[in-house]
Amino acid sequence: MATGGDLLDVNWTHPTLGQGTFYFKAGEDSMLKMGGFVSADEDNNIDGSGTRIDKLSRTVPYIKGTCVNDMSTGTLEQIMALASSPTSATYVFTWINGHVYKIVGGKPVGDIEGNVNASTFDLKIAGSNVAQKLT
Repeated sequence: MATGGDLLDVNWTHPTLGQGTFYFKAGEDSMLKMGGFVSADEDNNIDGSGTRIDKLSRTVPYIKGTCVNDMSTGTLEQIMALASSPTSATYVFTWINGHVYKIVGGKPVGDIEGNVNASTFDLKIAGSNVAQKLT
């Protein structure tokens, strides 16, 4: 039986910024991209004889979800410090079903903007190589 569920939290460790935890909002979608090598999905990946051309590309791993924005603890400020640092960090994500994944060489990517009314923001952490399943 397949078991899914909420993304609970991400614990991060950075060589100069220290460590911390960000929490995710319950009942929201979360996405996991393992990274590594993928074959292109293109209709024209075929030669004149009708044989498929396997065009491989390397992709980064990422995990994204809707984080809780605790303005009293400076969550967005911490995210911005991690995003603007020239040094990457290690991130360990935990789901309610007990699965844990680690992304190394990672940092927050994309636009980071807080929804002050809902106390949330979308967070995407992209890393290097592949996401590692710990449990």
